[in-house]
Amino acid sequence: MERESAVGQASVPPRPLARPGEENASRPDARRSAAHAIRLAVPLALAGAALLALAVVGRTADAVRNLARNPSFEQEKEGVVMDWRPIELWTQSRTSRCRRDPRVFHTGQAAGLITQGHVYASVTGTAGWLQEKIVPKGAGRTFQVSVWARAGKPAPSRWDDYIQEVFPTRVRLYLFGEDPKMGADYSGAASPVFEIGPEWRKITHTNAFGPNIGAVSVVLARLAQVGGGDVWFDDVEVVEK
Repeated sequence: MERESAVGQASVPPRPLARPGEENASRPDARRSAAHAIRLAVPLALAGAALLALAVVGRTADAVRNLARNPSFEQEKEGVVMDWRPIELWTQSRTSRCRRDPRVFHTGQAAGLITQGHVYASVTGTAGWLQEKIVPKGAGRTFQVSVWARAGKPAPSRWDDYIQEVFPTRVRLYLFGEDPKMGADYSGAASPVFEIGPEWRKITHTNAFGPNIGAVSVVLARLAQVGGGDVWFDDVEVVEK
């Protein structure tokens, strides 16, 4: 009996050893698991790339966001333009007037007008539109203001024989900060003088602020000059550079 058992056992052929990779490949469960892992990995990788792209776009959008409020002078309350206020640049007497004008605009339904005004003889007036605290803290930051501007013909006056139709009208942009200890800091605040004619023109000014600057404000100004006409400002944009 013992001999027969031994013979019976010896007659069963030994199982061949699997070659590397053959064992897993021969198992359907393993194949299904690998395929499932690949199907999961691809969407996850794509989702990660999409989230990264959205984050980059978000940062870019923040960088170019317009910081100016009521940029087209369209919003008003009880006849007063919101977020902007007129300021005098020559004396306390009103040489020019600031008001919202729904008849002339670059886009939208209104623009900010500064009238020609009058100082003396052939010298016309000056005034500005001020928007305060564009940002609460400008220390170490650089901002750029841009605006579309156009001018009208000088209003008739007794000086017409002298000044005739003196063009263009001169304007300036101011981008200034507040130093908590020293007050208004006008370093680099004033743009060059821009000469504006009857066609809409986009003008810009950039200012980099020092380490002690708090709030940043902007002024759109008509300068005192010989001749010149009314001036309109529209589509104001202030962005961080």
